[in-house]
Amino acid sequence: MIRKKAEEFLRGYDPARLTYPERMRLLDELSSALRDEEGVLRGAEGRCALLLRRIEETGEESVLREVHQEFTQLAWEEFQEGRSVREVHRLLSLARDRLTQRLLRLVEEELDSEGFGPPPSAYAWMAMGSDGRREQTLFTDQDNLLVYRYREEEGERLLALQGRLRTSLLKGDIAERTHYGPKEALEDYYELFAQRMVEKLEEIGIRKCKGGIMPVNEKWRGEIGEWKERIIGKIRHGKGPLGILDLIIMMDLRHVGGERGLGEELIAFFNDHIMDNRTMVEKMASAAILMPVPLGLFRRFATERSGEGKGTIDVKLGGWGPLVFLVRLLAKRYRIPTTNTFERINGLEEREVLSASFSQRLQEAFYTLMRLRIERQGELMREGVVDGQDRVNPYRLPEPDQARLRDALRKVEALQKLANEVFFSGGLWR
Repeated sequence: MIRKKAEEFLRGYDPARLTYPERMRLLDELSSALRDEEGVLRGAEGRCALLLRRIEETGEESVLREVHQEFTQLAWEEFQEGRSVREVHRLLSLARDRLTQRLLRLVEEELDSEGFGPPPSAYAWMAMGSDGRREQTLFTDQDNLLVYRYREEEGERLLALQGRLRTSLLKGDIAERTHYGPKEALEDYYELFAQRMVEKLEEIGIRKCKGGIMPVNEKWRGEIGEWKERIIGKIRHGKGPLGILDLIIMMDLRHVGGERGLGEELIAFFNDHIMDNRTMVEKMASAAILMPVPLGLFRRFATERSGEGKGTIDVKLGGWGPLVFLVRLLAKRYRIPTTNTFERINGLEEREVLSASFSQRLQEAFYTLMRLRIERQGELMREGVVDGQDRVNPYRLPEPDQARLRDALRKVEALQKLANEVFFSGGLWR
């Protein structure tokens, strides 16, 4: 590794104690190491560029699936080489964004070829969860919503295609409905659009969300005015289809495809109102503060005592989950626009919510927890399974990793204590 070579160089390169030939030898060794390091990086970037070109050049889902698999393999190889969590996040978020954007165009073209025409209005495909935070890892699933604008003239055009739309959606006779106008025709188009998109994403290896957070479900699809009503309905009146958990998930909203301005309008509206309901925000904070961290007496790991997870800890539920949750909530309160956890922590430091030293320790904790997750995913990938990616047996880790994990969990506890002071000692609402 270049870092080790550079440290050796700095320790040994003392012009006052070396001859010119000795200095030249040390410089040559450092230059050789730099060229080797650059070769590795340029090779990986070349593979990435080639795969991105393949995405743009193909319309075959089977090819896109292969590209997705190759990107995942490349991310794993890069992680093994440098142990960079942020590089895995960067590479896989970039790859899946491009794959999603390509599939959106394919769905548009497919529906156009079937006689429905181009998209009847502006729409935006939005990411949430790890995708929204640009923290993608080796395994992923779909966490998306769809927002669109209502255009009456385009809805009128689609009315002429209502029979075909209903047939494509496998729905009953339109005559069974008490009213079917331009608005309903537009709704049907985007329901069909969402169905095609979700199936294509699964086809290329991005699994359907077990929790149903996909725009095939009506709750996660709607016209921009409807979305605003849903958000306000829950925040101000506690009514409507959205729950508190849904609002928490939406805190990571990020535009991926379609009209960026429409996506940003939804994000801005959400950010302007999410902190309006103090009681609701405190419920959110309390849920994360009370999430148990798996450390017991004398800072021993509190592993599961029975069941499939016996002897393990869940590094999501008891580790990076509450960390991400609380950082997300604090970031919304202090109007930090980014969704990435590392960047949110930096933003909280800039606003002096976190001290510089605690900010650094918190990032190290997040890095440790993410590194363990990626390593576990790599093991499961070799075994050909995906379940159990957040379960780790801490006592099978090398001693240095056990120490890092224990320290990371202590930092999560420290964040919970800080959040308790911020949310429930009056500081947040002053």
